Amino acid sequence: MRNIKSTLFFLVALGCGTAHGDGAPPPSKTIPGNENSVKFTFGGLHRMPDGKIEMNESSLISRKKFDGFGWVLKIAPAPTSRRWKEALYLPAPAAGWRQPPEGIRYEDNGSIAIRDGTMAPGEEFLGKMWSILPEDVAGRYKLVLFIDGKEVRTEKFSISD
Repeated sequence: MRNIKSTLFFLVALGCGTAHGDGAPPPSKTIPGNENSVKFTFGGLHRMPDGKIEMNESSLISRKKFDGFGWVLKIAPAPTSRRWKEALYLPAPAAGWRQPPEGIRYEDNGSIAIRDGTMAPGEEFLGKMWSILPEDVAGRYKLVLFIDGKEVRTEKFSISD
């Protein structure tokens, strides 16, 4: 597997470790005004014994192999701030979800988790991680990412036992 520089940069900047993969999939959509400047990487996350996190590109997230999943977006910097929103669609309402953590809200009786924020002017990288908990539902998931109200990526994946 070859190293993905944008993912590596982001994870190292967070102090997470290394990222590996066979190359980022092409984006499903580009952001208006930044055509051909979007790179999106999605995969399973595994915490190494030294505490670093390794990302392996995959659309099948096995609880036996991964501790979570996440994504990284690299985009051409903009002179103004940009709003982002991530929507995670679960196959069924999460039984173990009670009070949402700060920065996350639930919709549709807990079958959609939403978080959003702002990219500062000049920022090129955005990434988020999710842990897999024992009570999380196995099945097909969908993650949708929006920048400035426009959908820029939909990632479908499965979590298995």
